[in-house]
Amino acid sequence: MKILTLSLIGLFLLVPFARAQTVESPTKPLLHGKELVLDVLGKKMLPVISCESNFQQYTPQGEVLMSKTGDKGIGQINIATWGKIAQRMGYNLDDEQDNIRFAKYVLDTQGITAWSCYRKV
Repeated sequence: MKILTLSLIGLFLLVPFARAQTVESPTKPLLHGKELVLDVLGKKMLPVISCESNFQQYTPQGEVLMSKTGDKGIGQINIATWGKIAQRMGYNLDDEQDNIRFAKYVLDTQGITAWSCYRKV
């Protein structure tokens, strides 16, 4: 009986201690559309992405936005040029966050001229 009582007391003491050790850190809210573009690509890319995709990752039917020339998602990443590279780097271009993060890679690698809309803005 004493062993059981000591075990229960020990359990009681450990549980609050374990919970006190668990502290959730605040996380940055998940950004979408224009706010995501501004956060990842910066202000200079806002008119380009607005022209390319109108800040949309998906069509009204819920499909990933795809141009007639094979450019995908909010960042309008050309699949023929960048698809395999994105995949090897672990990016899923069907995901809005990954699409824009990979657009940052394209911007850093090729510059703003990677997007045809750069001439229009």
